[in-house]
Amino acid sequence: MTTGARARTMAAGSGSLLVYGRRRRAAGDPMRGYRFSPDRRLAERDMLDLADALALQLHDSLGSRVYLLPRTDVAELIRAYVDDLDAEDRHDISWMIWHLFQDAREMEPPG
Repeated sequence: MTTGARARTMAAGSGSLLVYGRRRRAAGDPMRGYRFSPDRRLAERDMLDLADALALQLHDSLGSRVYLLPRTDVAELIRAYVDDLDAEDRHDISWMIWHLFQDAREMEPPG
């Protein structure tokens, strides 16, 4: 991984799951597949992708108990994996994950 690149990994069964990587663009540096924004915020598509990956990982680890988590607990569980993001992005990601869990709870068959 290059200097300035940030990535977080989470244990995912037999291997590791690369959750997300970010890198600042240096002057004259070609983009090479990275998405950049003029500020420190993630693009909406990137936030959705990150929220999906983290939600899946939490569900794999905790099972249906994730449906009962308050948003503050979701934020605490993902803190180590989003600590290099903008504060607003961290807040938004926790809400996105929490809403994914609520939607999944509604779709799960009773029983």
